[in-house]
Amino acid sequence: EKVALNTTLDKPIKYTLRIKNEFAGHRVPSGDPERFVLVNYQLLNNKNEVVAKKQYRIGEEWQWYPVAKKISDNNMDPGEERLYEFNSKVTEKGTYKLKVEVTKHRMTDETAAYNKLDKTYPKFISVYEKSYDFVVK
Repeated sequence: EKVALNTTLDKPIKYTLRIKNEFAGHRVPSGDPERFVLVNYQLLNNKNEVVAKKQYRIGEEWQWYPVAKKISDNNMDPGEERLYEFNSKVTEKGTYKLKVEVTKHRMTDETAAYNKLDKTYPKFISVYEKSYDFVVK
């Protein structure tokens, strides 16, 4: 990860997360076409309000009805490495927090509802979490 946070209004807030499929020996995610990984960035101000966000999705997307059809596939190949960047400018000086989270998902909320799974069913787990406090002058 690269971090360039304490900054001024004329410079953007930048964060780069490197993800590598280093040890799996197969495409990631795998095992089920509905599994996916999300990389989420949230930039919060001193009132804990989200002022910027960015999300990346890794995995396949399917249309299941009326006929099963793969819409997209950006699973990671063995050994593949990707960079996921957050880049945002803020318009006010102050204290901010950048939250970075990577979650691994078993299924979408829609699929869970279709299968009548309640909120206690674990649809995802967090595999990476970081939080950075910084000042914009």
